[in-house]
Amino acid sequence: MGFNTSQVLDDFDFHVLGAVEKVLLVFDESGERSIFQYLESGFGIKHDEIPKRLVDFHECLRVLLGEGAELLEKIGWKQ
Repeated sequence: MGFNTSQVLDDFDFHVLGAVEKVLLVFDESGERSIFQYLESGFGIKHDEIPKRLVDFHECLRVLLGEGAELLEKIGWKQ
């Protein structure tokens, strides 16, 4: 049985998206939806692209939330 790189990446993507969604639970549903819409319209980042564009995602949160992005990051690291 060989090492399946694509499965590892898929698992990584799945877990990153799960962590992002969990962290964004601090907002209500409309706030979370607004953030995802801003990601796509303002930065061209689709929901499923977040794991591949973590630096861009980070920058988007900084632009959108300012210092609040740092708090979300700390919550995310605890997940």
